[in-house]
Amino acid sequence: MEQCCQKNDSLYDFIYLDKVRINTLLSQLSNDGITSELKKSFVDSEADHGAAGLDISLFSLNKDKLRTFEDRLEKSIDTSWILPMVLLNEINDYIKRNPESPMSGDLVLISGEMLLLDFPTLKKNLSLLKHMIKQNNKNKIERDTSLGMKLLDMLPSTIQLRMKEKNNKYWTTLEPDFFTINSEDLSLKYGSILSGDWHILAYVDFTPNKEQSLNKYISYFEEETESTLMHQSVIDVFVSNMDSLRSITGCNDEEYALSPIMIFKSVR
Repeated sequence: MEQCCQKNDSLYDFIYLDKVRINTLLSQLSNDGITSELKKSFVDSEADHGAAGLDISLFSLNKDKLRTFEDRLEKSIDTSWILPMVLLNEINDYIKRNPESPMSGDLVLISGEMLLLDFPTLKKNLSLLKHMIKQNNKNKIERDTSLGMKLLDMLPSTIQLRMKEKNNKYWTTLEPDFFTINSEDLSLKYGSILSGDWHILAYVDFTPNKEQSLNKYISYFEEETESTLMHQSVIDVFVSNMDSLRSITGCNDEEYALSPIMIFKSVR
C-alpha cells in the first residue's frame, strides 16, 4: 500500500473514475487549467542538388543552391486518459494512507477487499431468484428467503460499496456512469466480495457518530409559535426517519462515508 502510486513503472486497472472530481482537483493545481490535448509535429527533410544530366536552372535561381523538400506530420494526443495518473502523482503529498482516525474532508487512499452490493442487478433478477426459491423443498429456508426478497425489493436501487481497513469501516455509493466497465460484470464475476488488493481514492464525508450533530436541530427555532411548532414537527419527523433509513439501508453509525474519486488495482 505504501508503494502504491509511487512507482513509475507500475500499471493500474481503473474500474471507476469520477472525471468531474479529477478535473476539479487538477484545475486547482495549475493556473493554466487542464491540458486536454497535446500536439507533436514531425519534419522529414530531403535535400536535392539536382540529378545528373538535368538542368535545374528552370527550378532554381542558382543551380548550386540547395533545395529542401519537407514532409510535415502532426500528431494529436488525447490527454484525458493519463489524467488519473497525473492526479495521483500531483496530489501525493495531500493523500493520507491508511489513516487511523480520518477526519471529514480528508483525502484518503485505502486498500483491501471490497464488498460490492449491486442492488440494481439483484433486483432486476428477483423473479429468477424467487422461482429458484420455490423449487426449494425446505419450507423454513423458503420463508426466510422470501422475507429477504421482499426487503430487497423495498431497498433503494443503489450500488453500494464497503471496505474494512485496520479498525475502520468505510461505506459509499457508486455512480453507474463512472464505471469503466459494466458494474454487472463485476457482480457476476466476483459475486459480492471483490478479492484482491483494491485501492480507493476518496474524500471522507461522514465520520462515525462520536458526537451527535443532529441534536442541534431538535430545537431549531428559538421562538415557539404556531408556525414554528408546525415546522419543527416536520423537521423532527424528517430527521428521525431519514436517520433511521440511513442506518438501515445506507451508512451506519460505525462507518465512515466516502465520496470516491477513483477505484483501481495494480496490474502485475
